[in-house]
Amino acid sequence: MLKKSTKSKKPAKSLGRDEAITPRDLLDRYRSLKHFIDNHWGRIGLDLQRIRKPDDVILALKLVPGVEYCVPFRDQQARCFLAVGEIETDQIEIRRTRKQRDDARTEELRLSLEFNSVWQRWHEADTALEQTISYFEKVLTFYPFQVLLFMLAKELGVGELWKNSNHLDASHREASRKRQELDTVLLSQEGWFARNELVKFAKNHLYAQYGEFREIFGPF
Repeated sequence: MLKKSTKSKKPAKSLGRDEAITPRDLLDRYRSLKHFIDNHWGRIGLDLQRIRKPDDVILALKLVPGVEYCVPFRDQQARCFLAVGEIETDQIEIRRTRKQRDDARTEELRLSLEFNSVWQRWHEADTALEQTISYFEKVLTFYPFQVLLFMLAKELGVGELWKNSNHLDASHREASRKRQELDTVLLSQEGWFARNELVKFAKNHLYAQYGEFREIFGPF
């Protein structure tokens, strides 16, 4: 009688790129943008229909007072429409920048965890040393006790831990700065690309034929 294999089957690897956004999130973004456009079409519709370059999109959207605080531009990725960016880019460059930003974010998190771990060890060692100093406070003027405290500090690694803690703190700050810069670059690139796609749609003959301009917001 044949025995069934006890080896677990590996899940089949799906084809194509990893899912960048869930259908649920996509639907939520569509609804919030549609709600925004429906509410403010009378104010921005004409200007949106006349856009000819990416910056025109920002000028049109900013006709709505406090547009940056509206749900699509405050809580969702549509905020990139308002991001200043004049450098022409494409999807390949955006993916490259996003990969760099994600790597920088991972490094920032790693350094943060490592810094917290080392700082906690330094704090415990420093507390133990202070308690010892407090206990022998009355005899600290005697040289043998000073030597003893020096040896204890070295054994606890207080100085080395403090040095490593400062080094990791500086590295973490630098990683955070780099990640923030990449966040800004990425948002700028995504903004120009999204607005340019909107401009291309507005110039498309389908718009002139059917006049369904608002549907461009669906895929974002």
